[in-house]
Amino acid sequence: MTAPLCLDRGTLMMPVIPTCVAEFFTWDARSQNFRATGRDYRAIVEALRAQRLGFKDDVVGFSKLELSVAREVRPYPH
Repeated sequence: MTAPLCLDRGTLMMPVIPTCVAEFFTWDARSQNFRATGRDYRAIVEALRAQRLGFKDDVVGFSKLELSVAREVRPYPH
């Protein structure tokens, strides 16, 4: 099974859900998908990977943020 895991306005969506993540999802008749809160993303992905279930992760659509130190600051002795 390679069901897509998508993000839509702060909620995760999957058209078909495996039983190992069923506790996170509820059926949304409006969109005809199962939905879960965005904060459950990590738990869902870890559960799917632990069961070695294939899924397409369409949630991770961000680019890496490159930050650098603006100036060196010496810590206070106390």
